[in-house]
Amino acid sequence: MATLKSFVPAIVWWIISLVLFSLPGNNIPQSTWFDLLQVDKWVHAGLFAVLVYLFYRPFLLGKVANTKRQWVWIIPGAAIVYGIVVEILQYSVIPNRSFDVWDIAADSAGALIARYYFGKQKQQPEAIS
Repeated sequence: MATLKSFVPAIVWWIISLVLFSLPGNNIPQSTWFDLLQVDKWVHAGLFAVLVYLFYRPFLLGKVANTKRQWVWIIPGAAIVYGIVVEILQYSVIPNRSFDVWDIAADSAGALIARYYFGKQKQQPEAIS
């Protein structure tokens, strides 16, 4: 049976991402090569891929019993909704930040990459496959 302890790495990563997404715009490094390489989008995709994977990890390790199939899609779906909410909050609450639909696309891509990777894991519990 899953315990909250199984999800501690995912919760810690979520808190770290929330802090990073809440930084005012003037605290974020500005560089022309950042813009050129779209580093911001790669960071978003990476943060969300790790977030979703860490929430899947207890399933992979068999720490979640009697798992229903819908969790396979609820986790990345919740991550995508989280990305949308972050963008809305950045636009409306956080100084010098803006709403960026491409950040949502990068967040979604990261979440779906983690979903794909999760599906390919050989240790996948039968209830989820």
